[in-house]
Amino acid sequence: QVRKKLVALESKPLEYIKTAVEARKHLFSDQDTIDDETDAETLHILSKNRAELETSGHWLPGTLYYSGRFYHGIDRLSLLEAHLTHDGLGSGSILTYTSAASPPPTTPSKLEVWLSPRSPYSYIALHTLMKTAAINDSGVLIWENTEVVLRPIMPMAMRGVPAPRKKVMTIFLDAARVARHLNVPFGFVRDPLGDASVNINKVVCHLQRHHKGKEWVYLLEAYKAAWSQAIDMTNYDNVVKIGLAIGITKDTIDAALADPSWEQTVEASRAALLSVGLWGVPSFRYNNKTVWGQDRMWVVQRWLGNKDATIGL
Repeated sequence: QVRKKLVALESKPLEYIKTAVEARKHLFSDQDTIDDETDAETLHILSKNRAELETSGHWLPGTLYYSGRFYHGIDRLSLLEAHLTHDGLGSGSILTYTSAASPPPTTPSKLEVWLSPRSPYSYIALHTLMKTAAINDSGVLIWENTEVVLRPIMPMAMRGVPAPRKKVMTIFLDAARVARHLNVPFGFVRDPLGDASVNINKVVCHLQRHHKGKEWVYLLEAYKAAWSQAIDMTNYDNVVKIGLAIGITKDTIDAALADPSWEQTVEASRAALLSVGLWGVPSFRYNNKTVWGQDRMWVVQRWLGNKDATIGL
């Protein structure tokens, strides 16, 4: 019934939105069950809409499309507003968010962060984090008065999760837009899939164990090399050069690349991520709270008691 009504309202956007919102309230409140029987005409229209979405270059529902650009999910609404305003179709923002900060923890807790070399959002999240974080004398990264623990992980494509080229390109274009918005260097890319990710994680895992604190610095520089400087991280000389630039000796890099224990570290990170019901990166865990996505870092800051954290992108 709902499907039929929504299909009939396709030419009336405001009525469509109102009906869809009410239907989803009903659905997600578990007040009723879904009737899976759909007539052929409705199935045809749904299939046509799906095909149009995929042909346009996206795959997600809840996606808005304006002037050749996609805006997926609520976290891109501010970017859409800016685009509309630039085109003379609005003035200022009408978006409002509500989110109270958590009280500061009574006992020290650690924030776990899962990152992967091939994730552009991991790079953007790390760049954002490192701008306001500090490494103390013990080599511990402190962000929002909280110890941050790195959980390095391999790319999803190297964990048996395929990604079609269309999806990869859509993610890249969106990440580039977010990076520009946040003033993060981005765009001159050398895909770190394969041995590049292996090399980065080998060095990072070794530094994490033997040169605490340096893992964060190397990781940021390696991500920056891959995502903004098109540096080939499969190349041994480049792996060493990045280390030398931040005070890590060639002998240390050689020891890291020969250290087989990195595989246990990234596997433990993968298992821990799955155990909390997540699989993508960047992901964050604080006490019993988990969240996924670079665009949810403000949520993490609110957890850590920062009531002034900028909400959204």
